[in-house]
Amino acid sequence: MRIFASLLKLKVEKLREKKDVEGLIKALNKRNFVLVRREAALVLGELGDAMAVAPLIELLRDGNQSIWEAAVEALANIEDPKAFEALRNALKNEKAFVREKIASCLGKIGHARAVEPLIEALKDEAWYVRQNAALALGNIGDVRAIHPLIDLLSDEDESIRHTAIETLVKLGGAKMSEFLLCGLNDNDPTVRAQTTSFLGEMGDVRAVDPLIQALNDESPRVRYRVVEALGKIGDARAVQPLIQALEDRGWLITPGTGKRQSPKKLWVRGGAIEALGKIGDARAVEPLIQALKDESEDVRQSVASALRDIGDAAVEPLIEVLKHEDKDVRRSTASALGDIGHTRAVEPLIEALKDKSPRVRYQAVEALGKIGDARAVEPLIQMLEDRGWLIFRTAGKRLSPTKVWVRQKAIEALGEIGDARAVGPITQAMKAKPKGFREAVMFHEAAKEALETINAKNRA
Repeated sequence: MRIFASLLKLKVEKLREKKDVEGLIKALNKRNFVLVRREAALVLGELGDAMAVAPLIELLRDGNQSIWEAAVEALANIEDPKAFEALRNALKNEKAFVREKIASCLGKIGHARAVEPLIEALKDEAWYVRQNAALALGNIGDVRAIHPLIDLLSDEDESIRHTAIETLVKLGGAKMSEFLLCGLNDNDPTVRAQTTSFLGEMGDVRAVDPLIQALNDESPRVRYRVVEALGKIGDARAVQPLIQALEDRGWLITPGTGKRQSPKKLWVRGGAIEALGKIGDARAVEPLIQALKDESEDVRQSVASALRDIGDAAVEPLIEVLKHEDKDVRRSTASALGDIGHTRAVEPLIEALKDKSPRVRYQAVEALGKIGDARAVEPLIQMLEDRGWLIFRTAGKRLSPTKVWVRQKAIEALGEIGDARAVGPITQAMKAKPKGFREAVMFHEAAKEALETINAKNRA
């Protein structure tokens, strides 16, 4: 049977080469050979001969889905009024799953002739037919669909409203923002949140004022998406409202990705911090520095990243905070200064190497390595005698916490700077490895890599 089917398939290829429409129509009747019939239907569509329309219309009633899907694709490729009418009528099939598949197929094919029947399908009683019709219109990209899709924004089903918004963005770009703004007032918070995300992606400054108003939304999920959107648009009008949003204590949970990832808690104020960093306005520096005192580690990390994005304007205020009474604030400050990378921070960070907290010393060491200034070499060599350590909690349930030594980070920082003065001290430090097996391996690898990097830099 397989051999016979293969022979028939070869015959279809020969019929294609000869453009033998009659022979291909006969192949549609090989009932026991689905692949042959499907291939023959697709070839008839490629050839575009009107003689194939009637037999292909018959296939729309076939019980095999792959056959009638091939017939839909073929009919869409044939420039004939009867073919068009057949597809229009197929979207009125009594079975909703058939109408759904027809709409999906028309979208994949992408012919402009399918636009009108798909617009009609936006009124289908089955929500999944309406949804597939909207997605299909987005794939085709014809502007005739814009106003019918705008009408769909008032659909009773939230998933349909979401799809309508997504499709309008695809069709209209920035000019669609005025239509999407009505989504900010939707009764469903999911739709409001999705609307704000799309407005942010489009970057239309006309959305700034309505989005600022939406910072008062009752849903923390919506407020989080709003601060994200304002950060993406980057308009300075949002700076003060975002500074006020630093007091927002709302949060949401996002599902983890992958087998080992647990759900993550996202704070609205954390999103506001990131948005201020993206806008980069110096007015945000002092409020962000105040946010370094936040009880959430994730929020403090966001502050450090935001201040890095703002850059040089944050350096002097951050240097002042290096002496803050809270060690977590001092640590986050050192991290931010390292990320900014300004040499003005070198001397204050060297002073921070004397901090009582090993976490602060660790972060100051790392920051000096990132800045890469030669003034830090001797102080970092002295840190090879530091016996402070901290615990890093690694991701995943199977991995236990890891003890990391300040002197190991000093070795890595010296490697980044690449000064030959560090070769002897690092070589000597390798003799005093930590006792734990895993820690000892990590320490040895860090020292080995640092020496290789220094030697490579000095050979260049």
